[in-house]
Amino acid sequence: WSKFAKLLPSLVPPIISIFFFMKQTPWLKIIGINSSDITILPKSLIKSIKDADMVFGAKRHLSLFQSLNDNLEPLKIPFKKTIDRILTMRGQKVILLVSGDPFWYGAGNLISNSLQDNEYISYPVPSTFSLIASKMGWPIEQIFCIGLHAKLFRSIRHLLYQKAKFILLLKNGDQVLQFSKWLTSEGFGKSQIYIIESIGFKNERIRDTLAEKLTFSNIRHPVSIAFEVKGKGFVFPSSTGKDDFIFENDGQISKKQIRAITLSSLSPRPAQHLWDIGSGSGSISIEWLLINNLNCATAIEIKKSRALQIKKTAYKLGLEKLNVIQTDAMKVLKKLEKPDAVFIGGGFTEKLFKCVWNIIPNGTTLVANSVTLETNALFSELQKIYGGNLTKIEISNIKKLGTKRSWDYNYPVTQF
Repeated sequence: WSKFAKLLPSLVPPIISIFFFMKQTPWLKIIGINSSDITILPKSLIKSIKDADMVFGAKRHLSLFQSLNDNLEPLKIPFKKTIDRILTMRGQKVILLVSGDPFWYGAGNLISNSLQDNEYISYPVPSTFSLIASKMGWPIEQIFCIGLHAKLFRSIRHLLYQKAKFILLLKNGDQVLQFSKWLTSEGFGKSQIYIIESIGFKNERIRDTLAEKLTFSNIRHPVSIAFEVKGKGFVFPSSTGKDDFIFENDGQISKKQIRAITLSSLSPRPAQHLWDIGSGSGSISIEWLLINNLNCATAIEIKKSRALQIKKTAYKLGLEKLNVIQTDAMKVLKKLEKPDAVFIGGGFTEKLFKCVWNIIPNGTTLVANSVTLETNALFSELQKIYGGNLTKIEISNIKKLGTKRSWDYNYPVTQF
């Protein structure tokens, strides 16, 4: 106790500082704006804007408050420049004006990552999605609401099906025109597109036309579009084991039925990471990503032409969470982020198995497929030692045999 008593005077200031920091008033206020009428904002927020040391925002937002405060600064591109500028004012009274809900495809998350929770407070208003859904009379829980400012259009390709409804935030008028051309090229040009500019503001404008006929040349920012999918484009099945033609391949591909069983064995859950070793066409890792947009995968393929095929399919489908590595798997496994599941589709050896086994965390799902007697024998020996299941999968399809029909022959697959 005597030692503690001597230390107490030196401990008091930091304890007080920590307590003060935990209780301090947020110095940054992130305020959502979705109307030209600032009187709908609470009086307390209008006063905060008036008293702020600096107000950051898009020019259309700042113009609403020119009579209240001279300390106005437009957002910079890229937005990180504005974040850096805001951080230099830490502790002062700072306002960031944003559109609608700051944390729904907004700037809120971008800046909150650089702050402690008690440094900022957010004041959301109805989002652009909510305003447009109300205009369209669409139930928002049944709509795909997506920000495509900096994403590939192809990232929503697998979501397109007849009568699906979308509200998309886009960067500018050129992007609207590009999107309509892309939608048409995918076979959905009959979709009615609503082009919505400056939603909620005095200069709000809504026009509509078919995607295949959209030629407007004077589309103003900020702009969003709403549409219901119509046309005869290919619709991705919701099941695993998607059609083989979706994947670029040279014949080295897990066929759709085998792939469906394999994915069932891998049992993907949201936000999990897959190692796809000896990935061939990459069909397993690509379907893994299509199951949930939180999933990620690493495809390892030693053959350059096949690695390029995997990248091409991933690009075509707008899949950004696939890391394709062209090398011998043994050279990189120890350097990779740990997986939740592993699939070995090609090049299985006892050495590779033991390398993987010694790296992966407890609870990792490991699945391997084989069509050769030698690897099947190895599976049998390893299963005795390490446990797990062995399954033999045989699938045949109808083929013509002269004037009659018969079952064709496919190599049976053994799954460990």
